[in-house]
Amino acid sequence: MNIPVALANFFSTEDAMVNFFIEQLRIRGYSINRIADGPWETPKEFCGRLDLNAGSFSRSLARGNHPYFQANRGPSGRLIELRSNPEFEEWAKAIKSTVGAAP
Repeated sequence: MNIPVALANFFSTEDAMVNFFIEQLRIRGYSINRIADGPWETPKEFCGRLDLNAGSFSRSLARGNHPYFQANRGPSGRLIELRSNPEFEEWAKAIKSTVGAAP
């Protein structure tokens, strides 16, 4: 299979190949997420920043159908801190649009 790649340097070739394979996995139904590199936030700070209802956010997380995000959890499993990525924030904003924002 020929992959159209600009051979300007190693990194552009590598980036093109990675993007090609990510697209192929998405076509096949896999979810590809970037590793979070933002600051750690408490769930309250995260919900405040995105104007989300904390209860709706918590219930949606419990369902388990969410993109990957980094989490620090306490001994009981409670979410203490999270580190978001663009896919996770997009998912969280969709919660807001379906259940409504906090008053």
